[in-house]
Amino acid sequence: MDMVFSSLDDCYSMYVKYAKECGFSVRKGTTKTNSKGVLHIKYYLCTRSGLYKDKKVDTLDPNQKERVVRSNFSKRTDCGALLCVLFEAGSWKVYKFVEEHNHDLVECPDKHFLSTERHLTQLQKHVIHSMSKLNLGPVKAFNVMKTCFGGFEDVGASKVEFKNYKRYSMVFVPFTAVGSQPKVVVLDQDPAMKKAISVVFVDTRHRLCMWHVMHKLSLKVGVRLCNSTNFKERICGVVWTDILTPEEFESEWEAVIAEFNLADNDWLSDIFALRES
Repeated sequence: MDMVFSSLDDCYSMYVKYAKECGFSVRKGTTKTNSKGVLHIKYYLCTRSGLYKDKKVDTLDPNQKERVVRSNFSKRTDCGALLCVLFEAGSWKVYKFVEEHNHDLVECPDKHFLSTERHLTQLQKHVIHSMSKLNLGPVKAFNVMKTCFGGFEDVGASKVEFKNYKRYSMVFVPFTAVGSQPKVVVLDQDPAMKKAISVVFVDTRHRLCMWHVMHKLSLKVGVRLCNSTNFKERICGVVWTDILTPEEFESEWEAVIAEFNLADNDWLSDIFALRES
């Protein structure tokens, strides 16, 4: 109860390490703000906290007058184990800690299956992309990694993570017109798609998807900066508006970059260079 942390990242990292030793996984819970709108309480929960309720869904059967109930397979047991931290005097302090679980904990040989222990490294993502160019799927990539690391328990992710990454890394490019060339195509920063579209749709304007760009913000500048300061609020106030002139946008952007000492951040510099898109 006397533990003190400088950031929420440190709180989460500590609880994840503790959970791994004990044999359970962690998920981030609710937050609470004070009267001034400042975050001051954060919960971290066992992944088996809470209970799923069966959901009623519509059916296409014309003879079915009422909604049918769809059961959800869930491992949640309404576990009460948690860590709650309180922001006070410039640091995060443990406010509440519940140690007891109402389910069996994972034994040592199977701890690599815990959800918080399964993640892909940048190397593994690169291997998946490279092998896909050779028409080799994510399962083959997983098997290569398993051989390289000496066993599936040392890969750090399962076949499911490899398959999901391949599934969700599909190229994004929505088409909102049929027939003639679209006036605008919104896409992510995939260089191959940009090159292909410029060849096929020579009169089409190409624009980057703002959601994809801003979704990378925490990764590129750091979670601590985004969560512990008003940087994210400030930069979003510049980006997500249509009332600024181009000159005002550039001025406001430079002011935010200077305020948070981000002039050396290569990703932000690259994004600013692409501002016309």
